[in-house]
Amino acid sequence: MSRLIDHRLAALMVVAFVSTLGEFLVVALLPFYAERYGATPFEVGALVSAFALAAMASAPLWGRLADRSGRRPALLLGLVVSAAGYLLFGMAQSLELLLVARLVHGVGGGTVPVVFAYIADSVTGERRAEGIGWVTAVTSSAAMIGPAVGSLADQLHPAGAGAVAAAFSLAAAVFARSWLPETRRRREESDAEEAPYSILGAVGRVAVQPLRPLNLLIWIYAAGQVGMAGMTAIIGLYLGRRFGVDESNIGLFFFYLGGLSIAFRVLVLGWAVRRYGELSVLRAGAVSFGVGLVAIPFAAGLWTLGAAVFFVPLGASLLFPCTTSQVSKRAPGSDVVGQVLGVQQAYGNASKIAAPLVAAYMFQALSPAAPFVAIGVVLIVAAAMSLRLPGAE
Repeated sequence: MSRLIDHRLAALMVVAFVSTLGEFLVVALLPFYAERYGATPFEVGALVSAFALAAMASAPLWGRLADRSGRRPALLLGLVVSAAGYLLFGMAQSLELLLVARLVHGVGGGTVPVVFAYIADSVTGERRAEGIGWVTAVTSSAAMIGPAVGSLADQLHPAGAGAVAAAFSLAAAVFARSWLPETRRRREESDAEEAPYSILGAVGRVAVQPLRPLNLLIWIYAAGQVGMAGMTAIIGLYLGRRFGVDESNIGLFFFYLGGLSIAFRVLVLGWAVRRYGELSVLRAGAVSFGVGLVAIPFAAGLWTLGAAVFFVPLGASLLFPCTTSQVSKRAPGSDVVGQVLGVQQAYGNASKIAAPLVAAYMFQALSPAAPFVAIGVVLIVAAAMSLRLPGAE
């Protein structure tokens, strides 16, 4: 493993951890801040979705900036934009300012494809998915810690959470400027001979030519995000109705989910890719994810629920890194890797906006079990569609 985690990837992991810590520091407090200013449940949902909307719109542009000007400048700018969003969050005295803060933060958070492009530059071959897994494991650990830090900061001062999150983001920027080396040369005039890559054209081709290998991978990634966002939106309601879970103990469920996710990405992903290859692991991940979701409504008690849920982080931990690695390898040219990953993130963020709305509607209009079964079937269909992919390890 030491061969994989060189100084570049180690520095990126530090940046990812600190910046994600700031993000989840404020996310957990958002509903309470919004209700303080009279927000309805729908308005709270709109504030949550505002981040994904801004990230969806900005991700391809961040990817293009990273391809043209370098990975490090794009990451640094994104961290500074995120810090501005956190400060606005802390100072907000109305729903309108909270919305502006979420949009600014979403623009800064759209740099996910830059992180993945940096990994693509730093780690090659079968180790790429493993590198993505390690970085996302670090962000998962930050997501587990962030809400607790946010609660503490809020108790110290009403604007404390926003200020602390901004400090984390700026600290990550300072660290990145000093310790994160650039992995991509700036585009030179000689590169002008390469065929131009249209972001809007690429977004459209994914929609109208879904079975082309690269586009199909992006749809599979979006299906995975449907599963994660849809489940997250309704799992609290489901567990409350079925098992009496409430706000005092729902955190234990997410701690279990997050802990398994970290363990699988660190201990299982790399071994599985080296033994079976990215495409096989991708398919196994989609099937595991789907089976886990379908099994949740059939759990009769907390122990069987834990067994069913076990397959959800296992599947997600295999599916997402392998899909992203495959997308980066199938980009139509080394000079557009960031932009292609940006298109992938745009579709993923669109799923994060739509899936909670559809899942909540099905939960209310059909049955509490319906969205889990429907989303699980989407993942299993995605696994079946992945059989059309030609090998590219």
